[in-house]
Amino acid sequence: MSGRPVVVGVDGSEQALAAVEWAARAAKGRPLRIVHAGSGPGVVEAAVELAMRVEPGAAVAGRTVPGGPADALLRQDADLVVVGSHSGAAGALLGSTALRVAADAACPVVVVRPVVDEPGPPESRGLVVAGVDGSAASAAVIEFAVAEAARLGTGVVGAMVAPVRPLRGTDVLLEEDEAPEHARLLAECLAGWPDKHPDVPVSRVLLAGRPARLLTGLALGARLLVVGSRGLGGVRGQLLGSTSQAVLKHAPCPVAVIH
Repeated sequence: MSGRPVVVGVDGSEQALAAVEWAARAAKGRPLRIVHAGSGPGVVEAAVELAMRVEPGAAVAGRTVPGGPADALLRQDADLVVVGSHSGAAGALLGSTALRVAADAACPVVVVRPVVDEPGPPESRGLVVAGVDGSAASAAVIEFAVAEAARLGTGVVGAMVAPVRPLRGTDVLLEEDEAPEHARLLAECLAGWPDKHPDVPVSRVLLAGRPARLLTGLALGARLLVVGSRGLGGVRGQLLGSTSQAVLKHAPCPVAVIH
């Protein structure tokens, strides 16, 4: 764990306050820095008070800085940046600040979206969902997901989308023998983590269909969805892949984007 802070952006909105609560719990021994781009100390003071109520004794500091909110957050030397989605309901448009920070930050970014109060699929209910594709970035996705699951006291389900067309329709859960190569790749992505973190159960699901739709469906009832910035169908060269953008806009739970 680095000595850099967890940074959370605030603007006085309900979603920003939800982000403060999430960030305060996630900091866990790291300093928490609350950043407001604008004028007047009231927004920051209220957010600092909230963070201290959520995690008494936490090292919390507030800053009011010049410039636009996305630029202000991107200038911070952070271990993790947390922002609110600025949407009133799951499925609503993602705020421009959240999208830009998720695309351009040099560290992991968590966008705190409203949680949909539905049970969700049994494969991922109450768990941290990690979307992996076998790329080098998948290791960082799993590492972050396992660390968050340990903090939350839950498990991880690793999800991979195989480019196959199952006979029984689209957007389905596959048996491993329907895509054996991808089943092997998924198992390799998750190998070793039960030994490193025996307190975090790790399971896996193999899917077929549209990655963003599959991941958002799997995340219903989950605690957190973790994706890479350009994985699972993202276009090389884009700052934020198409799948990552889609889950940020429509996920039914907080989303972590790992760079």
